[in-house]
Amino acid sequence: MKKIIFSLLGLLFIVPALEAASRDKSEIKRTFPSAKQEVLGTMTVNGRTFKVVTPPSADKKIATRAAEITPIIKDAPGTTQNYCKDVVGYGMGQPIQGYAVASSVNWDGDDAYFYDIITAAPIGSYVKATREGNELILPMNQTVLDYDDEEYVLNIGLLRPVFSEVNGDISVWFEYSDDYDYVTYTIDGSGSMELKSPEAKYTSEGFSPSYYGFPDYVIGYYYNDDYVWAGYCDVFQIYDEFNFPRVEMPADIETTSMTYVNDYGMGVIVTVGITEDALYFKGLSAFAPNAVFKADIIENGTRLAVEPNQYVGIEAGLYYIITSTVTEDSNGNMDIASYDEPAYFVVERDETGKILSISADPDSPNFLAFNDDPFFFYPMDSFKNLNLTVQESFEGIPSTPYGAFYEDYSTMMGANYIFFRLSSFAYNGNIIDVNNLYYQIFVNGDPFEFEQTEGINLLGEEITMYRGIKEPTDLVPYTFANDVDLYEDMGGTFVVALYSEGIETVGVQAVYFCNGVETRSGLVTIDVETGEETITPGSGTKVEDISMDDVVSIEYFDLNGVRVSKPDKGLFIKKYNLSSGCSVSRSVFRR
Repeated sequence: MKKIIFSLLGLLFIVPALEAASRDKSEIKRTFPSAKQEVLGTMTVNGRTFKVVTPPSADKKIATRAAEITPIIKDAPGTTQNYCKDVVGYGMGQPIQGYAVASSVNWDGDDAYFYDIITAAPIGSYVKATREGNELILPMNQTVLDYDDEEYVLNIGLLRPVFSEVNGDISVWFEYSDDYDYVTYTIDGSGSMELKSPEAKYTSEGFSPSYYGFPDYVIGYYYNDDYVWAGYCDVFQIYDEFNFPRVEMPADIETTSMTYVNDYGMGVIVTVGITEDALYFKGLSAFAPNAVFKADIIENGTRLAVEPNQYVGIEAGLYYIITSTVTEDSNGNMDIASYDEPAYFVVERDETGKILSISADPDSPNFLAFNDDPFFFYPMDSFKNLNLTVQESFEGIPSTPYGAFYEDYSTMMGANYIFFRLSSFAYNGNIIDVNNLYYQIFVNGDPFEFEQTEGINLLGEEITMYRGIKEPTDLVPYTFANDVDLYEDMGGTFVVALYSEGIETVGVQAVYFCNGVETRSGLVTIDVETGEETITPGSGTKVEDISMDDVVSIEYFDLNGVRVSKPDKGLFIKKYNLSSGCSVSRSVFRR
């Protein structure tokens, strides 16, 4: 029996947000370099007949530039207006509805310029539409990207779904259509735009497109030399104006640093700006580290009120984020409590008025959340039990990586992998600044150097290794991720690929810089053959700096390195084994 496979490549797709947000021109690659598709037959889905074709050949061909090349618009005139774009995409066999996608249009009289019109393919150019009354006309076949070293360009165009068959498996594909030279949107009195022609019809009447069906057409990117789909397309019907106010940290404001432990057990450092009548918070959520929101000071400085619907930023380059006031029922289900009621916080101060802590108001049934949709509730982060406290120092020795394991090369993967977790806490309990935290990988005892390079993986495939690391380094920032071979997965585990053979041992160590001082955690080393893990001490730890609360055990060794259970007279080495995985030693003399 044939399987129907719903490809995750572009696919009207909004999910690979983090990768898409960082994609540059060189990364929008040609999906299939060659064109012609053989029609193998037809198949019927929900009463509608689709062609079954072979996907275009992967063989390179010499192409001649087609005539449909328009000037690429890199800078558009006019005033920028933000919109939320209603997107229907396909993935894992079911249509997916995505809303609040961050879109912008520059309006210049009756001309409109759509920036990065296809979701998840931010290539940095505009397409132009023209207003006629209450309609907006968007011509197809506009050029959006020129491959300088190739004989083709990328255009937008109208595409129709087909199915492709490879080795008996059926996948969704899209083919170029010349049925329409342009698409038309209607503009209503509120400024919203809705696709009118071609009508966004689906294969099954009576079903919401967010749950069922295939569209008649999509707008996508294709290669102008052979009209082959480039792998990115959207079905979008509605652009709603986004008019929420953007919050920014005032210039020259007095700031302090506060910390809290989030729901994932990670320590977070928050910048708090202070004025006479308000506080401004930056960095509350790891999902939106640059988001800033405002809290009004009320009741003589003892409470704060955070108004909902503050526009605080864009998540992953795709979704507008706003503050929301949220409530939770007895089953733990959250929903919008009010579109105009604040979320409240309690402020603790010392006798001088200095803020010591800020916590969610326990007497209020509502709390603050970051919501990545201004019209529906899709919480990105919530702060039900938020408790911010002042931490005077961020010094400390980073905790030793934990949960480490190694996976050798297999025929499924083109690399060897080391997996591990890193803590945002120092061994002394301080939350450390992860912007100054790094990890270092050791292969066969030597630091491993990372650099973006074109190479061959262990499967013999040509790939770009360590994308995003432009200069050679053996220190990888805690905050860096390229979502390919250096990243942190959804479970909080760091994934590092090593395109190397002959690995006997692999290790990882955390490195932290604070006030010009470098400190290192214990070094975790895994023996590839046996799987045995060893931890050796880091650097920067002094006996007088440690707390006995951090000491897990104490061992004694003679001068020959032999462990002894009860030191007698003479000189011995006293070793403190710490909860962080580090160990600290000093010599002791017993009479």
